[in-house]
Amino acid sequence: MKQKVNVKIIQETPDYLVIHKPAGIVVHPPFLPYGEETVVGLVKKQYPEIQRVGDDPALRPGVVHRLDQEVSGVMIIARTQSGFDWIKTEFKEHRVVKK
Repeated sequence: MKQKVNVKIIQETPDYLVIHKPAGIVVHPPFLPYGEETVVGLVKKQYPEIQRVGDDPALRPGVVHRLDQEVSGVMIIARTQSGFDWIKTEFKEHRVVKK
């Protein structure tokens, strides 16, 4: 029997979410049938607007950065395109500190 996976919402704004990704779950399905057992699948249930956000919303809706499947940690998921663009710039300009 599979264990139910939950993604904890740490902060919610109109433009983005800050979440805690548990270890053992992939962020988005590359070409494999992970379905809702991904961060994207779980977040889309509560925030369907992310389906239209990002550089490649069909594959990585709302995802600005990812964490490997085996890693747990904090992620930012964009809810709007303007939020996505802003977060992407913050990463590109090295204004985001990762620990």
